[in-house]
Amino acid sequence: MTDPIKVFLHVGAHKTASTHFQKMLDQNSDVLTNHGVKFAGPSHMRDSGLSLRQYLQVDGGKPTSRSRAALRELAEGAGTVVLSEENLLGAMFRGDATQLDPLYPTADLRIEGVVKTLRENNVTLMMSLREPADYLVSTYSQALLRGEYDSFSNFVTGVNPDRLIWSNLVKRLLLIPFLSDLVIWRYESYHQVLPQILSQFLPPQAVGQIRRPQTIVHGGLSRTAVAVARTWAEEQPENEMLAKKARKAFPVGEAHPKYAPWPFDLQDASRAAYDRDWESLSREKGLTQLQP
Repeated sequence: MTDPIKVFLHVGAHKTASTHFQKMLDQNSDVLTNHGVKFAGPSHMRDSGLSLRQYLQVDGGKPTSRSRAALRELAEGAGTVVLSEENLLGAMFRGDATQLDPLYPTADLRIEGVVKTLRENNVTLMMSLREPADYLVSTYSQALLRGEYDSFSNFVTGVNPDRLIWSNLVKRLLLIPFLSDLVIWRYESYHQVLPQILSQFLPPQAVGQIRRPQTIVHGGLSRTAVAVARTWAEEQPENEMLAKKARKAFPVGEAHPKYAPWPFDLQDASRAAYDRDWESLSREKGLTQLQP
């Protein structure tokens, strides 16, 4: 039997700078390789045409000769492998309130199958959380960028952001057998805690060598861009490129403030609830919270 591999499984969540994280590790493959680490993210899976679950041949949650071989292929001889795919949690919120109560309702079962398949190795789960009201605005922007031009009020019908609870998801993930650790951080402090995130699988000298992408990977929409895209859509409802065109023409900046549709009191209530939710997790065992 070959030596176990240290596996760091980054699962998102959606709209929490996952693409930035993945692009950064792709661009620093030389640094990772020099320190015995291999990264396999969406770009790697895209070449195979398979999801990560399919690539690892998750079937009944048991290690098999095929799943062992698949992990060795991903590791390419490295003793540590970082895997990243936010869709392991399930579908991103798309305007159906039942997706939020609870958040990612099948995530623990989906990820448990992967962890059990890799249980002969040391598996650490990594995930970022995001303030709920802001998370919902970001998922709405993503819907517009997909060519779905409904109003924000319709998109969030039946949703109270201050009742969207991340801790429920985290606690369900902590129940997954064979998990070595669960590492979480807040999207809002991502750039501040990035050295801590990288330190989970890289030595200190390597963390300082990591080059960060200088541009925003997936920028949000400005208030003007949202209004213009929806106006254009009245005449071209089948054109899926309108929001992308509007984002380019009216980027977020001093002239065009970021789209922020929530009333101030509801936004404040959501932020306060989010802070309380995060603090409540400090009492959980088997959990590492990264903070500035």
